[in-house]
Amino acid sequence: MKQVLYLVSTLKKSGPTNQLSYIIKYIDRSQFNPVVLTLSNESHDSAISYFVDKLGVRVDTLGLSRLNGIIKAKSKVKKYISDNNIDIVHTQGIRADGLIRKINIPSVTTLRNYPRNDYPSKFGRLKGYLMVWSHMRSIKLNKNNCIGCSKSIADNFLNDDIKLKYIQNGVDMEKYYPLSEKDKIELRNKKNINPEGRIYITVGSLIPRKNIKTIVHGFNLLNDKNSLLLVVGDGTEKKELQLI
Repeated sequence: MKQVLYLVSTLKKSGPTNQLSYIIKYIDRSQFNPVVLTLSNESHDSAISYFVDKLGVRVDTLGLSRLNGIIKAKSKVKKYISDNNIDIVHTQGIRADGLIRKINIPSVTTLRNYPRNDYPSKFGRLKGYLMVWSHMRSIKLNKNNCIGCSKSIADNFLNDDIKLKYIQNGVDMEKYYPLSEKDKIELRNKKNINPEGRIYITVGSLIPRKNIKTIVHGFNLLNDKNSLLLVVGDGTEKKELQLI
């Protein structure tokens, strides 16, 4: 049986963590034994209990701060890999992606964002562009082992002459599945939603880089009283969006 190590910063509740849980949930346990190693301690907003209690996965942590990680992470990860007879490492995120290129072991990296679009808007120009430089350097050095999580991500990397294969993000079919027409009508009636109207849904953080304002403004231009836009999420722009 192959030992597969999933190396991440933390298991903070987020889209990438959800995607990781789906991968582990549906991996063939007769051939692969998944193990998760986090670089830093978990925050209060962590999905670690789901991974341990629901998925039955061993989760270990190095408990490193970002500063200590720069100094100690490489040696500690190498030791962990050796001590646990790891066969292959799967990484996601700037810290894990940067580490694995320094370690001689079969690996695969899932790219869940395009750094040039993401980091400057999220972390500010100075820190953001430093992160772009660091992450893009890691990706270029390890590009043959990188997989985009969507076609759009792969297309963005063509701007850097990096041609990626991609595998579309999946969903947990036990949680997300099409409703019957009867169930749809019952749910609309329960929520006082027009049974004939069209419903649009957007899910994500309500922050500037997600640009939910454009979606709201676009919906308002429809001027269709029978349609409904559901915005699911939270963030710094929540109150502003409620006033549009």
